[in-house]
Amino acid sequence: MMREEARALVQRVLDALLDPSVSAEEVGAYMSPDYRQESDGVILDRNGFLEHARRLKSIVRSGRAEIDKIFVDGSTIVSVHRVRGTKVDGSTVQMKVIACFETRDGKVVSTDELSHLIEGSASDRDLSSRV
Repeated sequence: MMREEARALVQRVLDALLDPSVSAEEVGAYMSPDYRQESDGVILDRNGFLEHARRLKSIVRSGRAEIDKIFVDGSTIVSVHRVRGTKVDGSTVQMKVIACFETRDGKVVSTDELSHLIEGSASDRDLSSRV
């Protein structure tokens, strides 16, 4: 996968995840049927990821992701990005995320990520994996 193609895929997934008008199932369309995610030690299969996406959409009213760095090696994409969001209660949250995506046939097969809370309540630390 070429660098710009990889950047576009990651940005589309992040934008869909943070857009309240996009359903969790629509976000899931970017993931392969055998999708697996490990985020801060929490492991989710595809159904768990969809549950996570629904939960995130019920907490975050709006948000945006900005990719700081992206590296591509064949079907592997590593992204360092910042996510900023406004929660439904009006508070804000910002996280820095380092994610390694494996892709196949234009879909994300797995994600291994670590997130760091920059701004927000201590209870927001698990937003990357909360179900």
